[in-house]
Formats: sequence, C-alpha cells, structure tokens
Amino acid sequence: MRLYNHGYVFRDAAELSTIGSGARLQIGSAGENEGGRLGFSGKAGFEFTGPGRVVVFSGELEVAYDSLTSPEREAAVEEGRYLLFIGEPGAELTVTAPGDLG
Repeated sequence: MRLYNHGYVFRDAAELSTIGSGARLQIGSAGENEGGRLGFSGKAGFEFTGPGRVVVFSGELEVAYDSLTSPEREAAVEEGRYLLFIGEPGAELTVTAPGDLG
C-alpha cells in the first residue's frame, strides 16, 4: 500500500541555491514554490512582478518575515537563513541586497 500526499515536494536543504544580490526567482509552469538560502545579512528588498508571497525563516525555522502580514517590502535578514517565494506560475521575485537599496 502506498500513501500519496498530493501537493508537497520536499527538497534537501543542502541542495538549495544561494540567494544573493539581484537574485531573481521565478515560479515555473508547475506552480511549485521557489526558495533558497540567503547569501547576505542586513535589509533585503523584495520586488514582485505579480501576486506573490515571501517568507523568511529564522535559524529555528520559525517565520521571521511574511509579506502577507507585513506592509513593508523589505526585511532584516541573516546569511544562511531560508527564503521561500510562493506565487502563480510565471510570477517573479527579485531580492535586493543591502548595498543595492536606495
């Protein structure tokens, strides 16, 4: 007997890419969330091309920032923390590192 849980695809955290200055994440045609490990510390800016959601997790994997609950499109981040981008297929997110913020 097999149990199939539709809708969840897990990735090994060691295989996640590093998100640096100017990184762009795009939701593919399958609609799967995109994410990675932050490669910098400081304030990060988030720019969306359409509806989307960004969640940044603390070192204890607790939500440190959620764009659904924050009116700000920037957050204090730390290198090595996880970022998750949720959106519709084709949506894009650009992450701006501290030195690039105006």
